[in-house]
Amino acid sequence: MENCYVFEAGSTKTALIYKQNGEKHELTLPGFNPNVENDDFIKELKSSLTIPAEAEIIFYGSGLANEENKNVVRSIFEPFAPSRIKVFDDILGAARSVFKNDAGIICIMGTGGLAAYYNGKEIVKRRGGYGYLIDDLGGGFELGRRFISSWRKGDLSESISNELEIKLGSDAISYSAKIYETKDLRLISGVVPLIVDYKEDTFFSQFLSRYFSDFIDQDILPLYTQFGINKVSVVGSLGTAFYKVLRDELKLHGLQLEQCVQNPIQRLFEYHQH
Repeated sequence: MENCYVFEAGSTKTALIYKQNGEKHELTLPGFNPNVENDDFIKELKSSLTIPAEAEIIFYGSGLANEENKNVVRSIFEPFAPSRIKVFDDILGAARSVFKNDAGIICIMGTGGLAAYYNGKEIVKRRGGYGYLIDDLGGGFELGRRFISSWRKGDLSESISNELEIKLGSDAISYSAKIYETKDLRLISGVVPLIVDYKEDTFFSQFLSRYFSDFIDQDILPLYTQFGINKVSVVGSLGTAFYKVLRDELKLHGLQLEQCVQNPIQRLFEYHQH
């Protein structure tokens, strides 16, 4: 599809793929969420792109479940006067990227986490993903929070604790104090890459199994029970980082992990080409 601009926006970055004059282009822009200030995204959009009037804008992002927030996106693109603007939330985008027009249970497992049932056309029911203060089980923030709690409690081996102090430049007590002092939530989700380094360790193997089992019990199994479908696909960095343990836990619960995709933008672009 010529002059088709597909955006996939997250809190930290926005991926864009577009086709113009027969050529495919890819661009990374600052993150976008209608519930927070988006000055960097808007400035970069205006300075980096010349969108022709005949273009079609297709925009996926978090926080776009209601019409009011969708209108925020539409207003940003109005100066470009595109022929059409379609705005969807990121859950539908994730589902379309892996299932296309087939039904299944989609899980988003990035910084936040959620599960939803997709009937091949729309999201019918969603569970979780209501933000870190309410419920983001299945995501990196909640996993990081539990990890830091275990570190504070002395559950980690002495050797791993020592390695963490070197890598983070802080002991557990000081690291916790820094989180409260700075209110920087990235200090919590930012420890997840360290867990990847130790995922074969016995403690961490059990720790990860418990975490994903909790997510499955709370959010995925109720969807399976209600809609009778055991096909599960995952979009997000956490799912790809811990693919094996997630696959094994789903299997123990009678569920099948079909696909695990870190970034859905390429698949979304292909979806709208067809």
